[in-house]
Amino acid sequence: MWTDATPQTKKREPMSSITSRSDTIGSVMAYKWRYAGGKTFWPLNAGQFKEKTMTRKQKIFRYICLPIILIVLLSLVNAASSQVVDPLVSVSEVQWQPQGEFILVSGRTADNDYALWLYDAEMQVIAMLPAENAFSINWSPDGTRFAMGRNIIDVQTLETIVTVNAESGIGGWNTDGSQVLAWADDNQLGLFDATTGNIIRTISVGDEFPDVISWSPNSAYLALVLPTGVTRIIGTENGQLIAELPIEYPIGLRWSPDSTQIAAGFIELVDEGIPNTLPFAAEPTLASIKVWDIVTSTQIHNFSGLPEVPIRIRWNPQWPELVGASADGLIYIWSLQSGQQTNLVRTTSHLRSIEYSPFGGRLIIGSANLDTPSFPAPVSAVRPDWSRDVVSNALQIVIPQLSIELLESVQTACTPPNIIDDVPDTRDALQSIEDYIQSVEQSNVFSDGCKADLLEIAEAFRTQEQE
Repeated sequence: MWTDATPQTKKREPMSSITSRSDTIGSVMAYKWRYAGGKTFWPLNAGQFKEKTMTRKQKIFRYICLPIILIVLLSLVNAASSQVVDPLVSVSEVQWQPQGEFILVSGRTADNDYALWLYDAEMQVIAMLPAENAFSINWSPDGTRFAMGRNIIDVQTLETIVTVNAESGIGGWNTDGSQVLAWADDNQLGLFDATTGNIIRTISVGDEFPDVISWSPNSAYLALVLPTGVTRIIGTENGQLIAELPIEYPIGLRWSPDSTQIAAGFIELVDEGIPNTLPFAAEPTLASIKVWDIVTSTQIHNFSGLPEVPIRIRWNPQWPELVGASADGLIYIWSLQSGQQTNLVRTTSHLRSIEYSPFGGRLIIGSANLDTPSFPAPVSAVRPDWSRDVVSNALQIVIPQLSIELLESVQTACTPPNIIDDVPDTRDALQSIEDYIQSVEQSNVFSDGCKADLLEIAEAFRTQEQE
């Protein structure tokens, strides 16, 4: 329903299936455990060490109470040590915190249970939140909270702050984090107070129930993909029609960071003899990604003749660059300035989700980790310049194109305005990567998320030097 969902042709999604996407947090398991400390009581002075100097109460405490306490404490410690966070096996969705400090990963455990994992910027697991079923996840703009189904959760305590009184899971936040979007009833969307969970007002979407809804980053527009295949842009404030784009059945629809454009994937039946059709399609079919301007309703780019169907599309938050990803792990990269494809890389198969870091330095890729074989298109695709498995066959960090320009772009995005001192010189990376890494580690300018991006890029450079 929300954002990346692929619409089903001429099929109304029942409200029951939307409602089922909300989640109940059963418990929170974390790696950090708290142990209660105690005081040792022994009131005797030096020289009073004989058994006969102990009072009756002291003997009871020493020989009866103390062993019992020790046994209880040992059992608690053993129980705590046996509590292990269930490993991530299959990924459904990944969401990078806007500040880059944390990453949310939804997926399944080895027991096929739904869960949500919280990672830090260096991709170490902090906690896992079990869930009852599939759900939508969304970060608040300030990164202090996230939505999981109907629940809004504090990222530090992992406690539910409020549960919205909605008919579906939360689909997004407004720009100041005061409101969230969800279904109010069968025919209306609702804006809900993120503090109380109560509805503020409703937004009419018309007579047709949309298959897909995507809220623009500036909170001003909603993109509605109708069962007929038509894509409408309406205003969030009044629900009025802004534009009706000639986009039929888009796949992986995604807003640009400035909310002026929309990109989406398409598959189209064509005549026999048309070049660059899908190799495994039963009928001649073209796969493409198109970019539209919502103000003028005009098509800006048409990246056609793709060897696989793109299911996920992402805009680089720092560069004029667009990435499309197929289920078989093929990642296309285009320059939005030239309109040309700049790279084609092959990553993990059974890809389900992909996301840029807020600083544009890294991509995180989540996969389904299925036993069934994939059938990648027979195309010439290179391996990314840098990749690192976080969870084998499930979660991977990728840098498709390594360059000093990438490092400079990320460092610029990471540096606060008017800051000159304590900023590492990227030219050091060309002279001595070790000096640059040390400068980043010691800098007080960068956040943990920024450092993680810069250090990963630097590590990729160091690996290249050693090869």
